[in-house]
Amino acid sequence: MDEQAELNPPRRGPGRPRKVRPAEAAPVASPVVAPVDPLAPLVTDRRGAGKILGVSVSTIKRLEKSDPDFPRAFAVGAHRDKRLIEDIRGYALKKARVAAESGAA
Repeated sequence: MDEQAELNPPRRGPGRPRKVRPAEAAPVASPVVAPVDPLAPLVTDRRGAGKILGVSVSTIKRLEKSDPDFPRAFAVGAHRDKRLIEDIRGYALKKARVAAESGAA
């Protein structure tokens, strides 16, 4: 009976046939850097800074007090807890560069 099942595949019942999709080509990586999204946020708060750096809000608060290189907050309206996202990324790159230089020495 298994031989018959292999020779005669089961038929589908009445209804809509399956779509046959053509094989898609792999996307080609563009050498051009995508432009910056003009609607992307420029500032973030402690929670956003923690997400960018991969740490908790309490670690961000500790860095504010103890690390003089950590980007300072500024006021946007009534909220004083905003930082430029570019400054936070620059801080992370600076710390990574210092760690790489001290580890290589």
